[in-house]
Amino acid sequence: MQGANEKRCWKEFPQHLTRTPKPWTRRLMRKHRIQLVVPHSVLCNVSTGSAFPNAKSGQDRVIDGIKFVTRYVYEGERKDDSRPFCRNMMKADKIYRKEDIIRMGTQEVNKGWGPRGRNTYSIWKWKGGGNCYHRWNKQIYVSFEGTGIDVRSPKAARIAVKKAEKYGYKIRNSKLVSQRPIDMPNQGFLPSNKRQ
Repeated sequence: MQGANEKRCWKEFPQHLTRTPKPWTRRLMRKHRIQLVVPHSVLCNVSTGSAFPNAKSGQDRVIDGIKFVTRYVYEGERKDDSRPFCRNMMKADKIYRKEDIIRMGTQEVNKGWGPRGRNTYSIWKWKGGGNCYHRWNKQIYVSFEGTGIDVRSPKAARIAVKKAEKYGYKIRNSKLVSQRPIDMPNQGFLPSNKRQ
């Protein structure tokens, strides 16, 4: 499966970047022990999108002087045969706001997995596409002083969803957000898309 993906990716990669270097360039590269490395994400046109975890979100609230923020992490099984998009998302280990993930649905971050093979679709609901073993894991951060929260800091306090709800902070998303596509009807494949 991996070999087929890499072949397809190389075919889509611009020709001027896949040509074999000229003999004098190869000699120079050998002499200085330079190796040409192109990341797989570049070859396969996948992206992890832009994450702004400390920016304001529509899901942030201050309730009785306590500040709550909800962020999301792409989580699931780490498998060698995962798609390039899923591997890169897991490796990037980014913390996203809902708005960051929604914006990814308007960008070509996982080409070909949209309806009828389109390059954009809702990453928020469908993650890596059909047969994907990943989901968006909700993380709630809290500041009892009501001050700003740096979610990337190891000192950022997290709170369980049920405990946050006791304080009156409730964030509800579509059930598809936290569900792995493999567990959805039709394993997350749209009827218009071929199984891969």
